[in-house]
Amino acid sequence: MNQLGAVLTTFAVFLSGITVRAGELIIAEGSQCNYQVVVPDETADPIIGQTISNAANLMRDMFKANGWTNVPVVNESQADKEKPAIYLGDTAAARAAGVETSSLPAWTYIWKADGKNVIIAGRDWAAAKIKDTDYTPCSHGTVKGLTDFMREFCGTRFLAPGGSPGIEFLPAAKIAVPEDLEARKEPMVSYNYGGRPTTDIASIALNFFDNVNAEFFGHTHEISVPAKKYADTHPEYFALVNGKRVREYKHGWLGMVKEPHLCYSNKDVQELIYQDMLRSFDAGYSDYVSLQADGFQPCGCEECKKMYDTDSWGEKLWLLNKKWAERLLKDRPGKTLTVIAYGPTGKPPTSFNKFPSNMRVSTSCTTQDAFKQWDGYTIPSGFVAGLHGWGGYHLCGYLPVRTPLFSEKTVKMHETYNVKGVGLDSPPAIMWGLEGPTVYVYGRMFDDAKTNSALKLADEYIQAAYGKAAYPMGRFFDELHHTLEIYADVFGVDNGTFQTYKRADGRSVRYLTSDTKLRLIGFLYPPETLALLESHLAQAEKTAGLNDKNKLRLALARREFDYLKGTARIVHMYNAYQTRQDKATFDQLLTEMEKREKTIMQWYNTNKPPYKPGIWTQEPIATNWPMYIGGAGHYNDHLMRNGGSYLSTPVPPFTWKISEMRKAPMFEPKKIIVKKTSAPLSLEPAQWKDFSALKLGPVSLGAAAPKLETEFKVACDSTDLYVRFEGKLPEGWAKPPEMKRDDGKTVASESFSVVLSPDNNPARYYRFAGGTASAAQYDGRQGFIEDSIDPRFNQDDLSWNPEWRYECALSADAKSWSALMVIPFQSLGVTAPGAGTEWKVNFGRLHQIKTGWPREDSLWSSNPDTASIGDRKAFGTLVFE
Repeated sequence: MNQLGAVLTTFAVFLSGITVRAGELIIAEGSQCNYQVVVPDETADPIIGQTISNAANLMRDMFKANGWTNVPVVNESQADKEKPAIYLGDTAAARAAGVETSSLPAWTYIWKADGKNVIIAGRDWAAAKIKDTDYTPCSHGTVKGLTDFMREFCGTRFLAPGGSPGIEFLPAAKIAVPEDLEARKEPMVSYNYGGRPTTDIASIALNFFDNVNAEFFGHTHEISVPAKKYADTHPEYFALVNGKRVREYKHGWLGMVKEPHLCYSNKDVQELIYQDMLRSFDAGYSDYVSLQADGFQPCGCEECKKMYDTDSWGEKLWLLNKKWAERLLKDRPGKTLTVIAYGPTGKPPTSFNKFPSNMRVSTSCTTQDAFKQWDGYTIPSGFVAGLHGWGGYHLCGYLPVRTPLFSEKTVKMHETYNVKGVGLDSPPAIMWGLEGPTVYVYGRMFDDAKTNSALKLADEYIQAAYGKAAYPMGRFFDELHHTLEIYADVFGVDNGTFQTYKRADGRSVRYLTSDTKLRLIGFLYPPETLALLESHLAQAEKTAGLNDKNKLRLALARREFDYLKGTARIVHMYNAYQTRQDKATFDQLLTEMEKREKTIMQWYNTNKPPYKPGIWTQEPIATNWPMYIGGAGHYNDHLMRNGGSYLSTPVPPFTWKISEMRKAPMFEPKKIIVKKTSAPLSLEPAQWKDFSALKLGPVSLGAAAPKLETEFKVACDSTDLYVRFEGKLPEGWAKPPEMKRDDGKTVASESFSVVLSPDNNPARYYRFAGGTASAAQYDGRQGFIEDSIDPRFNQDDLSWNPEWRYECALSADAKSWSALMVIPFQSLGVTAPGAGTEWKVNFGRLHQIKTGWPREDSLWSSNPDTASIGDRKAFGTLVFE
């Protein structure tokens, strides 16, 4: 409940030219301000004390900016008892005035006028350090109270994090409050968190609150039962999938890691998770978030199948969580178990609709459907929500993704469903210039979701941020938000449900992927839109009478827009080249890329030592404002390649090395005709004498030819596809160690590979590979896992285990080795291809003279920037005779 409403009707923001009604307590007027800002002598934690001090200094800066230069900041023991004061935090003066904060909810604060003094005090406490980190989340209720006070009474606008340039002090001729001021404000949500704990004052003002309620907001079960700790000693703790308990997969940045999926019928597993709940509660946290691993893979053991007499894994997990919650009612009364409705638990349970009083539901996204499915359920503890509004699940890389209307609708939905907290996938905005109004609206909506609006708050931001340039910047943002609205409402995560739709056959399919993201960028930013945006921004930059902060914010918008414009122009030039693949168009594209690269490198100091050769970290927009495209620490190659997020995998032409492309030959698609065999084929060379051999070339078109020759032949009959490889070996070659099926080391050492896309669409393909021993057989598929947060997404899915035959042999003189792959059409889910049928395909080899030594990749079909056999844009065509 917003308890400020009745109180705030008795005062106004006292800015120049506004008359204040009687019954006011004047803090500053004209040239007079007799107040001091007083902070506590001691606080419960140094983090709390430092943050209050920083906020007090900011208030002093506000007074100074308005001409009141004699307002000191002092500890309470040093305060002048003869002068009135603004007391911050848990001071003796606050306690003497009856303001007690230790029992307040997180982030709650109190304002109170006590005679001539003003008390601003809130819930200030530091939670326990997060397990296995150095991070201490804190509730800074006093700082939230101070920032709201400065906004309501002093005309301060908190626009963006990072220090003074993100804060605007609007001119004030008089600052006053009602003489009977007394208000208590509990925020709409107790956390709105998407990263490491923050002490940034503007972030707190915008309601980006640390989560002091729950230690983790994510996949906690794998933290409770870590595979790294238990897989070798207790394999029975982990899910039985395809006959294996302990399995590995290739993590996006950690390399090969053990699968975290659990055997939930195992009593020890259940108890380890429960004991971790107790540990977290006993550390001081009030909530525990319960969530299984990403890309959930159910255990196939008999006990798990029988668990709770249901085949539904969603139901099993809901019932298990309900059991834990009921135990906690007795073991830790007053604590809350939050279960994230995600993956198998994405649908509500069917076996019960009344939740224990200590069991809360977290939606994993913020959509109307995500909440409406819970209509008819009794959930006394209410909801929290996950929000993927910004962060790693967007396709466009370092480009804006949201609009003020999106922000308004999202927060109003949270208000409608009484959401208690929001777990942000990541901190908001990677572009605080171009997304400034959007994030401002999102944050400020939490101050009063009923009466605030996108229209009002976006204008409030633009007026404060750009001063006399507000009019052209208003037109700039109006155009930008117009073009972005379709992404925010349709294609964006949490609206398009991870950018998917359901086909007529029931399959959930992504609208777009990183491989097709250029379509989206080109659609959102056509040339006419870029021209309009440029004209509005240029007009704003020419505006006279801007202050230094206005200019700096415009400089940030310029940096970000130049990046957007350069990226979109390359997309349009690349589309032109795809349409007309001639040398002139190609050269124009490369020239545009060089221009963009030159622009980007202006933001990097190449006189500093590089992070590694050719790689530098980005310089901030100013030394006193650490604002960057993508955040601190983002390298020039990130921006060049238009990466920047989990789903924004770099794609051509952004992956091209321009100097090499200038020298490379033009790409020409390759085709191979598959002849039929009248009898099954073996590895024996004589059986292949009537089939043409093709050679592998460099992995990148235009690069030097492979040092070792490799050739292959292809044939088929009515049931199988046959592929025979033969590769030369150098003197000194050492055979790799023995490997088992689907060992990731197989494709990282001496091996042959083939990728096949029977539906002629490289978005979905199968990979078959083999090493120098017949047991070193590897198969996986890509594009079939369409859940973008499944760890197998965009990786070889090794849980697919088709029937196929592999054999290999080393020549008698050890100067070459050969291999045969016999791949049944049935294993690919297709019948024997008819004459003229086309598949997408590629063939490759990885050569390594010894384990751990440098590798040489070679391919049949490559383009100038190909890096691996999985590069879909390099696939050739297989045509069946």
